Amino acid sequence: NLEIYTMNADGTGQTRITHHSAQDSGPAWSPIGDKIAFESDRDGNQEIYVMNVDGTGVIRLTNNPGSDSAPRWMTDGKSIVYFSSNKVRNAFIMNADGSNKTNLTNSEINEMFPCWSPDGETILYCSEENEGWKIYRMNVNGENRAKVTDNTGSNWELYPHFSPNGKKIAYFTHEPINK
Repeated sequence: NLEIYTMNADGTGQTRITHHSAQDSGPAWSPIGDKIAFESDRDGNQEIYVMNVDGTGVIRLTNNPGSDSAPRWMTDGKSIVYFSSNKVRNAFIMNADGSNKTNLTNSEINEMFPCWSPDGETILYCSEENEGWKIYRMNVNGENRAKVTDNTGSNWELYPHFSPNGKKIAYFTHEPINK
């Protein structure tokens, strides 16, 4: 059973805020700090939900027969980017109330791990290719998609995250293991 907790930055005051038999995971604070978006299978399959920071007021935002995951708030708190899959996982964006869902990538391959730029203009994400993952960027409307990484010695480049000023990107890489 996966549950979501909050705590003080120094590690004290750990408080369980979800109390459900489902798998609740992937929490993301809203920029103003009043809501937490998360993923859960509490209604039978993986969907995106939002709740107050004390765990009350849970509202389901997506209703997909596949799987929805990895919610990330836009810097102004008005939109959430997430990944949705039926056959493959694609990037979607929706209003913070769950309305106006739009497929940004409409791809034939799996894509995951979104990250907003500090100015809210760009989304980083990972796209599966050649038995690995590479980092891409796109405008908020899904246009101007471009590969950001192409480390030929690496199979996986994942979890991109912008620096606070938006000028650098941190990410995780996995080198192939020689057999």
